[in-house]
Amino acid sequence: EAMAMQGGEAGKDDKNDAPPSARGLKAAFATLTDGEEINGRMEIRAKLPTGQGLWPAIWMLPTEWKYGGWPLSGEIDIMEAVNLNTANGGNAIHGTLHYGNAWPNNKYTGASITPTANVWEEFHTYTIEWEEGEIRWYVNDKHYATQTQAGWYTSASTDEKAPFDEAFHLIMNVAVG
Repeated sequence: EAMAMQGGEAGKDDKNDAPPSARGLKAAFATLTDGEEINGRMEIRAKLPTGQGLWPAIWMLPTEWKYGGWPLSGEIDIMEAVNLNTANGGNAIHGTLHYGNAWPNNKYTGASITPTANVWEEFHTYTIEWEEGEIRWYVNDKHYATQTQAGWYTSASTDEKAPFDEAFHLIMNVAVG
């Protein structure tokens, strides 16, 4: 079960539309009623946990699920990292979009960057700039990825801007496994 902020109070979020990797979390934070965004700049400053099996993430899911369950309505990963400070993960962080067809035939595209300072030793600023038809990723104001509506879609709509044309809310979590 994930924890959610609703009207300033934490509560359980039992939504089954979450991606398979997000189900069964012991703790997470989501801005389900406050902090919904469609376009804009989102900045999060964070120092990340390390270790084999840890998967910290700062991401966004749609608030209304206009096009159906995950990933038909999209997912924006502002930052995620896996196995930081281990032989399998190092210091790399990833920015990714999830979209397309219903799981397990979904699509995801993104990019990775390895900051010069370790993300578990210092705070870093993770940013997306989301404009109509384009999303850009930054770490510490260094641009490292851009995706445009020419590369994303949902099988649930013929609108060329879908699924990233609706309000999304912010989620921060650490998955363990």
